[in-house]
Amino acid sequence: MRKIFYLLFFSLLTITLINIPSIDRVEASTTNQVIRFSNIGGGTGSEPYLYNSTTVEGLNVNGKTLVKLTDIANILGATIYINPYNPSEWDLKRNGQTLGFFVGDTFYYYISNYYIIDPASQSNDYYSIYFNGYTDVATQTINGTKYVRLTTAANQIGALLVSWNSTSQEARVFDWRVNGTTPLNDNNKYVVGGPWLPDWSSESSTHLSDHFVIGEFTDHSSSSVNPSYYSQLKMSVNQLQSIENVRYYYNNNSSFTPTSGFRSWYKNAHTSGSWDKSFHMRGRAWDAGEDWLYDKVYDEFSGSSSKPIYSDGGFWRTRVTNGLSQGYEIERMEGKSSKWLHLQRTPGYDEARLGP
Repeated sequence: MRKIFYLLFFSLLTITLINIPSIDRVEASTTNQVIRFSNIGGGTGSEPYLYNSTTVEGLNVNGKTLVKLTDIANILGATIYINPYNPSEWDLKRNGQTLGFFVGDTFYYYISNYYIIDPASQSNDYYSIYFNGYTDVATQTINGTKYVRLTTAANQIGALLVSWNSTSQEARVFDWRVNGTTPLNDNNKYVVGGPWLPDWSSESSTHLSDHFVIGEFTDHSSSSVNPSYYSQLKMSVNQLQSIENVRYYYNNNSSFTPTSGFRSWYKNAHTSGSWDKSFHMRGRAWDAGEDWLYDKVYDEFSGSSSKPIYSDGGFWRTRVTNGLSQGYEIERMEGKSSKWLHLQRTPGYDEARLGP
């Protein structure tokens, strides 16, 4: 069984970085910069429509936007952790993810720890995703306030899109949890990756779960289709659990390849027939082209009834709370010439709910 273990020796890292001094200064060419955080209001343009948005004041340092550590944490629902053994390390923690910055340095690291229940043995298989990289502006304290690079912090903690709006002259961060200054709840864990994915050891062999690899869920849009990322990934651990369950219970514990996993905003906008608030962009859906998988999950969703519950928007919703797939909704495709399984789980709910 293959697992991911990219953990580095943090004790060595701490020794290396513990003597970095705190920086309290104002950089040259520093001006105030409006940053707008928004939920996703639909649309198919270069960025989503604004929804429940809020603005804060960041800084433009030599053309790069910095955001207050407290602002990005409060609005995106993360918590701040200052390492007591190395106060120059500032961490953002959200749903099992840790994103670490170091004062006076461009270095950062990302780690996500999680487990998948093996359907065959019912034991927990543990995984750990680790990555480190470098921002283009050092983490720093300016006039007593902690600042981090906006693009790095937002992308690596799991926002869908960070963009620059030339009309309003503001930086924009789009995240499904944005709800003004009070973030929506979402207790699900996620695995997040960005343009560094091709630099991982091998996205075709590095497993996110026992039988599925990074490359099967990643958005591989070209730069012309997706200028924000060459490769991007956000997938909930619950979805990884669901696809393992479907493989084991409904595909005779045999391999199959998902046809779509995570989609970036740009990728989704260029996907014919895709909903402009697709759960693929939330890391909460995957597709498979096999008819029989759709049929079997459909039968599971119906429970003791003749059909699952039909939900507005073209979805069948499960009637059971203990389905083997652990899914919540599938697309309604009865009567079409071909079928494919689109399985999703609702953000904020770790288990499929009983339908009305």
